[in-house]
Amino acid sequence: EAVRVAPYATFGTPELAVATAAALGGDNCILMANHGLLAVGPELEAAYLAALHVEEVARLCFQARCLGEPVCLNKEEMAAARERFADYGRRREKTRA
Repeated sequence: EAVRVAPYATFGTPELAVATAAALGGDNCILMANHGLLAVGPELEAAYLAALHVEEVARLCFQARCLGEPVCLNKEEMAAARERFADYGRRREKTRA
């Protein structure tokens, strides 16, 4: 899924707080235009992992675009990949037991 982007507002202003909260909604991370990534979570580790994953995907997207225009998966393909990835790397362990 795409990471939402909050519109730009000057740092430290109520406008930035309102725009950020509105863009965040129920998600755990957003990009703040001209500021950067904001990640939240019920615990520090959850917020850190969300930020880490978004930064990793951003790096991969940047690298792919340096090589040309990447082919993006549609929603159905992403859903299928997400479902398969849920136990990725653990399937082999289950068959050995």
